[in-house]
Amino acid sequence: MTKNFTLFISFSLMLGTSLFSQISSENFNESTYQKATLFLKNKDTLKGFARIKDFNTVHFKKERNDKKVKFTYKKLRGLQLVKDNFIKNFKYKLLIGEGPVLLRENNRGPLKLYTQSSFVLDNGSSIMSGNGVFFTLNTGTGQLYEYKRYYLSKKDSKHSVIKIWSDTNGKSNKIFRKRIVKYFKNCKSLISKIKQGEYQKWHIKDIVRDYNRNCKK
Repeated sequence: MTKNFTLFISFSLMLGTSLFSQISSENFNESTYQKATLFLKNKDTLKGFARIKDFNTVHFKKERNDKKVKFTYKKLRGLQLVKDNFIKNFKYKLLIGEGPVLLRENNRGPLKLYTQSSFVLDNGSSIMSGNGVFFTLNTGTGQLYEYKRYYLSKKDSKHSVIKIWSDTNGKSNKIFRKRIVKYFKNCKSLISKIKQGEYQKWHIKDIVRDYNRNCKK
C-alpha cells in the first residue's frame, strides 16, 4: 500500500493551496502522537498516546516517554485520536486488491465516507511526509497541509470499501463527475445536481450527505 502511494508532485503556490487543506487546531496531524484509545480485536481497550505511521500501522505509548508498541490490523480493530476536544475515529476496512487499510470515519449515515491522509510541511524544498509521500511545495511558508484519499463503503458490504477520489487527481471535474456518477447511478436527483455543476470534486461530503438523505433506501 505504501509503495503504491509514494509519488512526487511539484506544486506552485496556487496549485498547492487548491489541492491541500491547511491544518488547523480542529484538523490535527494524525501522524504525530495524540491522546488515543485503541480498540483491540480481543475486545480490550488501551488508553495512552498514538500516531498513524505508514498509513496502516499504529504506534502506541502508554505514557509519552515509554517505548512505542506497534499495532496492525492483525490485533487492532480501530482507534480514536483526540486533541483539544476534537475527535478522529479510525477503522480497518478491506480494500479490494490491497487488503485491510486504516481509514478515518467521516459520517454516520448508511453510506459511509472514509479518508486517508498525508501531512506535508511546506518548507520550500523536496520533502517526504510522515507517511512516506514525496512532495515539493515551492512557497516555503512553513504551513502544514493535508492531502486526502477518499473511500466509500462498498455497496451491500459492511466491511469493504472502494477508492473514489484523491486530492492529487488534479482539477478535472469532468473526470470526477464520470467516476462519481457511475457510483451513484441509482440516484437520479443526485446525478442531475452533479451533472449541472451543483456539486464539484471538493463537495464529496455534501454528495454523500445528499445521497443518505434522499436516495439510500
